[in-house]
Amino acid sequence: MRLERSFGSYFPETHSSETRESIMNTTELEPFVPSGEVVLFSRIGEEPRSEKNKAGGSLENHPEKVQDLKRQSDWESFLSKPAPQQRFINLYGGPFGQQMELNRKNAEKLLEMGGIEGKLILVDLPMDRSRSIAGVNSDGSVTGRRRLFWGEKIEDEESPRSLVKSVPEGWRIEIPGQDIMEELSRQESEKPLGKRFVARFNQQLRQALGEVILREKLTTVKDPLLRRRIIMSLGPYAFMFSGEAAFGAINEVTIPLTLVWQSLVFAIINSGKMISPEGNSIGRKFGHRVQLYEFFLPYVQFDRVLRGLAFVNLKGRNLVRFKKT
Repeated sequence: MRLERSFGSYFPETHSSETRESIMNTTELEPFVPSGEVVLFSRIGEEPRSEKNKAGGSLENHPEKVQDLKRQSDWESFLSKPAPQQRFINLYGGPFGQQMELNRKNAEKLLEMGGIEGKLILVDLPMDRSRSIAGVNSDGSVTGRRRLFWGEKIEDEESPRSLVKSVPEGWRIEIPGQDIMEELSRQESEKPLGKRFVARFNQQLRQALGEVILREKLTTVKDPLLRRRIIMSLGPYAFMFSGEAAFGAINEVTIPLTLVWQSLVFAIINSGKMISPEGNSIGRKFGHRVQLYEFFLPYVQFDRVLRGLAFVNLKGRNLVRFKKT
């Protein structure tokens, strides 16, 4: 309830009409400042509604606006400085870098879903104009070559060139922004160049992220003991099922028992790996946020590969967008 106040002129008691008239004349010539306030009524414990409270009430009445604000908060400019706790480091500074935004929430979630250890660094790949012909030296000479056929195609030194590099911190993705820019500039299209560039950027980034997941989990680049883990993961199944087949004991009872038994063995070995990572070299690697079900799975992280690739092609399909104006 609004607080109402009443201001009035104060006339002291007088005993003569001349004094009263002099006071009235004075108040007409000069503004009178009241010496006090008279509060008519108020409600105890009530606070006036501020603009902030009004704004908050309006958001509560419109949940779609709240959801839209949350979605907008997931995006950040490419010009934002990386925070220490972030694992997806965006250092891209190529074409349209000032006009693009990254979905920070999905980028960090992707690394968690794929079980990527370390950091992932996104940078711009400078245009590489170095070209070479097989058998031709960098200075143009053909020493050691008998003949150079006319019209022989010029090829890149690394074809096809990978966008993913292994670094001590984790992985480095190099997006050839300038090459994409030149290629799209030569194409005629009614669609704005910026939107076409972002679409190609997302395509290249998607391809690179899939390569990161496969190379980390299914190659020896980051796991020198991968071959041993594969043998120890699949070997027991092959041994037990071959033994059951030899004795004709494969049926609807022995198959589930074999799977449950081997899952318990995985759980014991993986628990030892969790407790003593250096002492147990066979168990599953736990460099990411661990889920309970992972203790009962093989030592090779096939599940992380599937989850990571699914996330890349679904929620991680468009991690980059053109900044909204």
